[in-house]
Formats: sequence, structure tokens, C-alpha cells
Amino acid sequence: MILKSALIFCRSGGQGNEAQIKGGKLIKVIIVAAAIVGAAVGTAPAAFAAGPYANCTQAHKDGRYDIPQGDPDYWSAGDRDGDGIACES
Repeated sequence: MILKSALIFCRSGGQGNEAQIKGGKLIKVIIVAAAIVGAAVGTAPAAFAAGPYANCTQAHKDGRYDIPQGDPDYWSAGDRDGDGIACES
């Protein structure tokens, strides 16, 4: 919706009519769209918090289960049965 409003604004030269995009107006659309996408990406939360975790409860709260050996979030204390998988579900 924001992108559509920005496109209409740039098409009209800021005047509110539906004029065709010409020359520099296309550049305005691209700049506005890039700014909107950049702002959205900059404010998006991280999918998972970074480890190392203090315990498996903390890892599970971040949605981490079955952490394989070799993963940066793996730690041997989280691997109760020694099979190379920490915080098994």
C-alpha cells in the first residue's frame, strides 16, 4: 500500500493526478521504493537469537531444537546422550 501511494505520488509529480512516469520521475519511484524496502529490512527482527545458549530451554525459546555438532550454537553440555545433537526435541 505504501509503495502504491509512493508510485502515484511520483507519477503525479506530487500533484495528485495520474500523469505518465517520464525521465526523472521513474528515478523518484525507484528511490522511494528502495527507501521503503531498506527501512522494512532494517527494522525486521532477527529470526533467531545468537547462541551460545545457557541451556536448552533458552534455545527452545528461540526455536532451536536438534542443534547438530558443527553448528555455532552447539555445545557439548546440551548434548545429553552424546550423539552429536544438542537440545533434542
